[in-house]
Amino acid sequence: MFFAELAKVFNDGFCLVKMWRKQLNLINYKVNVFTKGSLVNVLNS
Repeated sequence: MFFAELAKVFNDGFCLVKMWRKQLNLINYKVNVFTKGSLVNVLNS
């Protein structure tokens, strides 16, 4: 019983981490696009 609970908690945690990583990747991507766009604008002006 204890191990089943532990496995469930571990699995839930793993899913949360995967979701967080997806969110972080999205944020990183947006930041990268934004900073690259800003750099290009600065260089072009």
